[in-house]
Amino acid sequence: MMLMLIAAVFVQVFLTTGHAMSVTGLDDNVSAMEQLLTMVPERTTDEMYQQLQKQLKIHEERIERKEQRNGPSDYATAVNVNTPEVVVGSQAYSNRSRVVFTALKQADQSSIGVNQRITFEKVILNVGNGYRARSGIFIVPTSGIYMFSVTLTTTGSVYAALVHTEGTIAEIVCYNTYDSCSHSVFVNLAEHDHVWVENIINSGRYVYGSSRSSFSGILVA
Repeated sequence: MMLMLIAAVFVQVFLTTGHAMSVTGLDDNVSAMEQLLTMVPERTTDEMYQQLQKQLKIHEERIERKEQRNGPSDYATAVNVNTPEVVVGSQAYSNRSRVVFTALKQADQSSIGVNQRITFEKVILNVGNGYRARSGIFIVPTSGIYMFSVTLTTTGSVYAALVHTEGTIAEIVCYNTYDSCSHSVFVNLAEHDHVWVENIINSGRYVYGSSRSSFSGILVA
């Protein structure tokens, strides 16, 4: 009778191992099999005892493999959508909405008037869909600290500015023909703020296209 009970439990444990199982489940199986080994009477054949020992070893090896697979990794990424962070290894990164854009000026723009926008119509990247190529305006989709970079290639002097809803953020000044001038700046913006580049002094200005002028921005914090 004892042999039949042991055999029945042994078969149940053996069949269970054919399915995906957690480390906790495997631990339970190991405990059950260890109890079986203590219950084996002396008259039990050596063959049954060896089978139980073999299955116990298999379970222990599976537990070890699962723990190694599920353990921490320097390259593992854990993301919790309810927190503002993404953890990669020991480093935490912001899990906020990504916003980044880059637009190039494709066509030359001539006879630019005072307070007239300089447009950048060739969109290279527009994650967050904040940049409007036709108007040259970036509409802030998410509040935060942004970095903007503007590069202009001009003929003659051009005094331009990076402007937003509240006024001028920074000025970009070019003096000579085929001169390339750039400015990068960090600014704290609210959702729905508008940011653009415009000529601020003297009319009749000229800015080259052919991807020689650009406007970029990225949400950094």
